[in-house]
Amino acid sequence: MTYLTENQQTLLLSVITDPAGEIVRQSGEKLTLKVTVFNQYTEKNLLIRVKIDSIKDSNQRNLCELPPPQRIGLNAGNSGEVEFTIQIPNHALPGVYKYSLILDTDGTENPIIYERNLVIKSFVKSSKKEIDPTFTIKPHSTSSTPIAVEPGEKVNLTITVDNRSERVDKFRLICPDLNLIWRDFLKDNLQIKYINNNSNSRLFTSHEALELNPGEQGEILVELTVPFNSIAGTYSPTIRIYSDNHEQLTLLDLFYLKVKEKHDIDIFMITKIGKVQNLPGLYQIQIYNKGNTIRELEFTVESAEQQDQLCTYNPQTTSVKILPQQIEPQIVDIEVEPPKSWLKRPFYGRLFNFTVHVQDKQKIALINPRLSGVLIWEARPWWHFLILALIILALLTGTGLLIWWLFFKAKPSAEILQFYPENVIYKEIDNKPITLNWQVSEIKKVKNIKIVGLSRDGNITSAPITYNFEQGIPQELTTDCNIEKQILTCQNIITDARKAGKYNFEMQISYEQGKIIASKTQKTTQIIIEPIPQPEIITFKPSQSQYQEPEDNNVKNGIHLSWIINQINVNDQLQIKEKELSLTGKSANSEIKILVDTKKYCQIAQTIPKTKIPQTILKTLICENVPTNVINPGEYIFELAIVPKTTVSNQEPKIITQRTQSIKIQPIPTKIIDFKIDGQNVLPNYIFNLDPQQKKQLNISWQVKGTKNIKVELLPSPGTVANNGQIYYTLSPTNNKQTITLQVTNPTGEITSKSTVVETVLNPEKLIPEKANDLPETTLKTPPKLPEVLPSKTPNTLPQLPEQKNKNKPPRKTPQEIPEPPEKPENNILPPAELPPKSQ
Repeated sequence: MTYLTENQQTLLLSVITDPAGEIVRQSGEKLTLKVTVFNQYTEKNLLIRVKIDSIKDSNQRNLCELPPPQRIGLNAGNSGEVEFTIQIPNHALPGVYKYSLILDTDGTENPIIYERNLVIKSFVKSSKKEIDPTFTIKPHSTSSTPIAVEPGEKVNLTITVDNRSERVDKFRLICPDLNLIWRDFLKDNLQIKYINNNSNSRLFTSHEALELNPGEQGEILVELTVPFNSIAGTYSPTIRIYSDNHEQLTLLDLFYLKVKEKHDIDIFMITKIGKVQNLPGLYQIQIYNKGNTIRELEFTVESAEQQDQLCTYNPQTTSVKILPQQIEPQIVDIEVEPPKSWLKRPFYGRLFNFTVHVQDKQKIALINPRLSGVLIWEARPWWHFLILALIILALLTGTGLLIWWLFFKAKPSAEILQFYPENVIYKEIDNKPITLNWQVSEIKKVKNIKIVGLSRDGNITSAPITYNFEQGIPQELTTDCNIEKQILTCQNIITDARKAGKYNFEMQISYEQGKIIASKTQKTTQIIIEPIPQPEIITFKPSQSQYQEPEDNNVKNGIHLSWIINQINVNDQLQIKEKELSLTGKSANSEIKILVDTKKYCQIAQTIPKTKIPQTILKTLICENVPTNVINPGEYIFELAIVPKTTVSNQEPKIITQRTQSIKIQPIPTKIIDFKIDGQNVLPNYIFNLDPQQKKQLNISWQVKGTKNIKVELLPSPGTVANNGQIYYTLSPTNNKQTITLQVTNPTGEITSKSTVVETVLNPEKLIPEKANDLPETTLKTPPKLPEVLPSKTPNTLPQLPEQKNKNKPPRKTPQEIPEPPEKPENNILPPAELPPKSQ
């Protein structure tokens, strides 16, 4: 009998087969296979199907018809047995057949499968030929008379081999199914010795093979040590002998062993929870089955004191089946519940003794059939005594209070039950005063009530008001106060606090206390009256960021400003005092104060709902395109200032201002209308050939247009000149080159200029202008003398420049090489970078 467990399967089942391991049968015999199944679940009942599937050899040939499957129902922790009968045919071929034992349940995807071997021996044991070798086993055993052994005992077998052939032969012995019968069978547990008889009657031992001459017999000694963990039952190991001369010959035989039963079981009880107050105690019985048989035990629990059955004993199970050779113990939990009534719990604790009776179902004697346990019911905690003492103390105290209440209690005095404002935040713009609510008990004893408003530092902020209650509710409070059950309730009592600020009101009551007049006070929380909202400048900007100076000096074309002011103090006629709204403009050199005509350029936006304030209403003021009459070129910054009213005493108003970004007025563009020499527009370059004794006068005229305060200069001389005019410029008969520039500077510093280069050469030739911008070469004649038009202080000649070294003088050109001049010669003015260098 073998015990098998498949832990890797999904079903928690254990299986024992009888016979176990490899089964050996002869052809024509009947095989009875018993299968014992254990349900290892603790709370799950199973309906198990057991069947044998496909008994086939290596060539996939079926041995016989399969027995039908069988079903067995097992409760949790129980076991059951099924039996299969297999008739082996007489014509079955010898060999090793494999069969499968399958266990499954309905709905199980992974059944348990056991693969085992069935060895079929030939029905005729005698050799086919008289020359084939034979062997016998001593001691002889059968399935009905097996060799009895203890676990761990050694079995000695003698196998006599007869070599009946005419050739020398070697024989080897194996036991092929020992690892199948005992899963952890050790190789050293099987010792094989070959004893040879030679012709000289000498014996020698070999560990390799048995060598026999023709007609000789030899012995093979087999020493088999039965494993210590062998389960009790009958085993049939196989002996097979191989012949070197007859490799295809199958020499098989069985010997039968019966492992004796070993009953060794240990039972312990461990206390898990032995001291309890209200919860049950927990005890654990651990069972170790060191034997080689299945044991079934029954448990009963009872009190050791027969007259006292106060506890309730709840074992997890009343019977258990323990498999053999288990390393882990079989555990049975027992709960012991003390009495549930807390009144039965003693003040000093108590012990409950109980006994667990263990009995074997097979009536096998046990070493310790009785297990004793003790449950300690702990004493009541100390605070139970404290509660009892407190209960007694409470009873005594309650009795004393009742006596005091009935005979010695003092009469109640007047109290301020409640004193609070209707709201904690008010707004001055609503023009609502602070209102107060209060409740006072024992109003019959109250003489008067005084209300006063105080600041944080104790100064009076609201005039004191005193109400006389000697004749009942005063006339001024009859509509707002009432008395119910000697409690005075007043609501919405008006004070004179209307101005912005922080208030704390104090109530003082004067009342009779025996023969004296006593008083009590109570204050409210802080009450805030928010001031009227201050004006706010939403936007302040010019109609455009840059302006152009008007040519006609019309102030309507100057800078215009727009703004929006929220919550400004203005009436419906848009009348604003000058000191409350001011507008100023600042430039680099001046400051301008601007008067705003609000009636003409402003309007009121009705975005804020009307309040109860008489005469004045806070509104939104929108002013658009307000003229400033500023037209002079330059950069300006305007500032809008508001001086709001303040309702808080001793507080200076906070001026609200906002500035624009820098606004620029561009001046009228400067333009040089005319710049001529001898009545003709100036050319970039002039060359004059002069005799040594000859002087040349040039008539230079100009006309400039631009803004006022522009500066016109004729350089290098005479310097500053009028916007329009002319002068005579005398050329000295020397080799010289000079630049004549007309330069105009506007008030913003921008410069506009035109220049020409005049070169004089000592040569008695005519005046020939140098080719400039493809103009034809012409001769400038001296114009007739014109009357003097310049002021007397203006010099009529320019200072002579030093002689210039003209090493790179350009060649002269003939009139045929010079093209006609363009229509606008002023466009041919060379930039300063291209002008010829000044003479040194």
